[in-house]
Formats: sequence, C-alpha cells, structure tokens
Amino acid sequence: MISLSSLTKNHVVKIIPAGKSDTLIIFDVPKGKKLYIDKIACSYYPNCFIDFIVDGFVERIEREIHINNPEVFDPPIVAKSFVKVVGYNFDSIDHAFEFYIDGYLI
Repeated sequence: MISLSSLTKNHVVKIIPAGKSDTLIIFDVPKGKKLYIDKIACSYYPNCFIDFIVDGFVERIEREIHINNPEVFDPPIVAKSFVKVVGYNFDSIDHAFEFYIDGYLI
C-alpha cells in the first residue's frame, strides 16, 4: 500500500482567473493498480464549481468541504484509470481554488 501523497501533490492551491477554468490535479493510476480515495476537501466561491472526475465519471462540487474537516469516504472511491480535478471560475474576479485529496494505491 502506497499513500497518494508520496506519489503526487495531493493538496493544491491555484489561482484561476475570472471566466476561466484550470486543472488542479491529474493523476494516472499505474496499470494493474487501483487508487482508493478516502478523503477530499475543497474551497468554494459563488459562481464557481469543481469537477471531480474519476475514471470519466464527473461529480460536480458546488459547496465548501473544509480542508480541516475533509469529507471521508467509507468505503473509499476506487479509481482504476485516472483522477482529474478541474476548477471553473465564472465569477467576475480571480479566486484561489484549493483542493485536497487523500488515499492509497494498491
């Protein structure tokens, strides 16, 4: 078992300009392995959202999940191919998007 934090940056803060989108996290699961995601957290701003994409399945997040109190998944979410997190800023000002993900690879 290998922690996600030892494989990639699992806590990101990125400024996304007004009217733009940007990838916050992308992680390709090594062939023959599975990633078990057990925690996520993110910032939130009005007129903004985050797409949390696991193996092509998109979960849109339109609320804050506090970094000090992440959402816990039990059982964990299983990723067999990839995880991608994209922030969308449809506001009129720039925002610092924060995203945290934790888990382990087996």
